[in-house]
Amino acid sequence: MKIAINRAQILAQIRANIVAIMSMIVALTGIAYNTWRNEKTEINHSVRIAAFETLRRDGKIGSYGVSNFDADDMEELRRVPGGSAATTNQVLYNLTRRGVEWDLLPWCREHGVPIMAYSPIDQARMLGSSELKKLAEKRGVTAAQLALAWLLHQDGVIAIPKAGRVDHLRENAAALTITLSKDDLAALDHAFPPPKKRKPLEML
Repeated sequence: MKIAINRAQILAQIRANIVAIMSMIVALTGIAYNTWRNEKTEINHSVRIAAFETLRRDGKIGSYGVSNFDADDMEELRRVPGGSAATTNQVLYNLTRRGVEWDLLPWCREHGVPIMAYSPIDQARMLGSSELKKLAEKRGVTAAQLALAWLLHQDGVIAIPKAGRVDHLRENAAALTITLSKDDLAALDHAFPPPKKRKPLEML
């Protein structure tokens, strides 16, 4: 006997699948620094966090995080009821974009909020760096692996590299096996200096 499935049942199943996927993590993205400062966006932010907290209590999501929040944003987030429950802050961070090290990364470490570093090789732009290539060749690894290994060496940082092919995935995974010495880190700091002052949060 054939069982007919109607449109409502199909939509219900799709929605259930979406909820299952979203239960991994729901991220707040695209809240710009200059609009975050006014009263309207702060109220909307409070409402959004309250909604996420409701979903979390109901078991619809496991956790939620934020994206592109600087240190001031994170401080304000903690003053919003439920804001301290955010589990990660996804920001642009790599060897060539180290501005977060001035205040955001220390803040996140102090409060136990991991940084999720997107674009860890700067959309492949840094792979053309002669300094990075030279250091990578010295270690017998690729430039991408060395850049990833440096990020993974940073305390409280998670890297999310792109892997469009299986060989990319294997190359990325191999970065986990690379141990950087003090000399390696010093050479990378010389080639890609850490920030000397506070900078606006960079985004892509």
